[in-house]
Amino acid sequence: MTRKIFPPPSDAVPASAPIPLWQQLAAVAQGLQMILAGQSGNAALAAVPVRLRPGVQALLFQVLRQLGRAQVLRKQLAPKAPPAKVDALLCTALALAWNPEQAPYEPFTLVNQTVEAAKRAGLQRQAGFMNACLRRFLREREALVAATDHDTLARFNHPQWWVDRLQKDHPQDWQRILAANNAQAPMSLRVNKQKSTPAQYQQALAAMDIDEKKGHPMKTIDEMLHLELLSTEQHAFIREWIAQSRTPERILQMPAPMWQALEQASERMGIDQDLLREPALDEGFTSLP
Repeated sequence: MTRKIFPPPSDAVPASAPIPLWQQLAAVAQGLQMILAGQSGNAALAAVPVRLRPGVQALLFQVLRQLGRAQVLRKQLAPKAPPAKVDALLCTALALAWNPEQAPYEPFTLVNQTVEAAKRAGLQRQAGFMNACLRRFLREREALVAATDHDTLARFNHPQWWVDRLQKDHPQDWQRILAANNAQAPMSLRVNKQKSTPAQYQQALAAMDIDEKKGHPMKTIDEMLHLELLSTEQHAFIREWIAQSRTPERILQMPAPMWQALEQASERMGIDQDLLREPALDEGFTSLP
């Protein structure tokens, strides 16, 4: 039986209910603590409630890729190691927040929700300590990060023994190997052609400001309004629909007149020329069985 380190949220919560960030951070910290205790990543994720698992997995992987830096930063903020449960939450927050360009949320939000996770996990007495450490990090981030730049663990996020082994076995390529091993893996999307087409799904992703080819925000419906390609009423309706849609599939259910207006605006802005091309995948991967 897997020992519960943090009290898990209930799976009985309706699937449509928004998930507070503090719940995800608590589950990530639980997974991190289990991994540091010697359990596998699969076992750690299996202990996470099903409705939290996708978000927790993404955050946990990012934490593991930045764990070396987080551990070195934690030692600067708290030279004496705190209890394992507190340390896991601190390192989770530091791993996610140390580089604002890669942070999945605003650093101040991460700090606030980490402290909330501590309070909800029965760490009320340690919450003030964690708040002080993390807010000091926000104030002194540049200096603290610079002080860790020459630390091997912080720079490469791999243990020293593994760095030494790679330096010996691959003296010309060891840094590139470490960087590649710590890079986020690419993701491919498979489209069920019984429900949609690759082009329609790409259009829905574009409406959510997700560009599956370039990985950065595309032109938005706000620009369509500015260019007078959408009326004020169309813009308001489409914006609200997208804001309330949690998946591209839900966006595809937009009322036909509004979807047609969005398609026409996209075409006039030149978006469709890119989106309507099939993904560069083998034919067998464009649909699900």
